[in-house]
Amino acid sequence: MLGPGGDFACHGIAHGITTSYGLAHGGSLAMVIPAWCEYMKDRHPERMENFFKEVFNALDIDDAIRRLKDFIQSLGLPLKMKADCDEIDSMAERIAGAKGFVGEGFEKMYMEDIAAVLRKVIIVA
Repeated sequence: MLGPGGDFACHGIAHGITTSYGLAHGGSLAMVIPAWCEYMKDRHPERMENFFKEVFNALDIDDAIRRLKDFIQSLGLPLKMKADCDEIDSMAERIAGAKGFVGEGFEKMYMEDIAAVLRKVIIVA
């Protein structure tokens, strides 16, 4: 996704949600990918614009992310989930693992980055 080498941070984060809550990996990805896109859009606007132009024929990143969310919801998949907020930091630490990060092809995501994406996905119960 988003160019040579791809990025697997979304998969790593989604695996953390899948493991912690027993959700299907695809369902976890459906929540994580739009949240990751929102987190990355200001850090890498040109790559995000190019990607969304190809996928949704959209030039505006925010409109494209809305279209992505609409598509995910049209499949009946949720974009958010309820959980205890105390779990976010410990989950981010588990996801970062021994390497201390996930993803490499696009950008390494460290514990604080992972937690920020999780906060976009998890509604505090």
